Amino acid sequence: MLLTLITATGGRKEAFAVSEKLFLNQTIHNNPNFKVQWIVIDDCPDNPTRCTCRQEYYIANKKWTPDVNTQSYNLDQEFNYIKVNILINWEYDEYFSPTYIEEMVKLLEKNDIVGLSNNQYYHLKLKGFKYMNYFNHSSLVTTAFTRKVFPLFYRAIHSGEFFFDIQLWKYAHEARLKTSLISNTNLSMGIKGGPLRKCLT
Repeated sequence: MLLTLITATGGRKEAFAVSEKLFLNQTIHNNPNFKVQWIVIDDCPDNPTRCTCRQEYYIANKKWTPDVNTQSYNLDQEFNYIKVNILINWEYDEYFSPTYIEEMVKLLEKNDIVGLSNNQYYHLKLKGFKYMNYFNHSSLVTTAFTRKVFPLFYRAIHSGEFFFDIQLWKYAHEARLKTSLISNTNLSMGIKGGPLRKCLT
């Protein structure tokens, strides 16, 4: 099984280091049949992000600044390097359970695009969490899909919408692709108040 993880660093080197630890804890490493291509587009404006998991590392064409959301630019650049048929967005401010990748891949055996709805977010400083209460789409960070969805993903990141993950799922539903949304799961949790940009803490 071949799959690609993509990460746009978003100027958050400390959080990226945590994402590497969560990746190394994934159960897929116990299965020799899994082969992973991890693409990192680094838009940190100062010192480069340090990668330690044999990722494919590329410098972003557009550097992060406080007034610019570089995610769509970085994801567009990553399209040039994807080699395989399953795509998982591996973000820097998210907790992923050890079985996350394995479970998402299983769901894709019968679906074109899968995700977690009604996502939980936990704020480290406030020591509280909330459910996001959306059930027709999944945040990009908890969305995975096959190559069949690539044209829709490309269209979504060029839609001009800030929340282009909503657009992606809208396009998938309109195209009547095979979709699966799972809610109230412990596979993932968004993290706020951690080593992120000040504008997002």
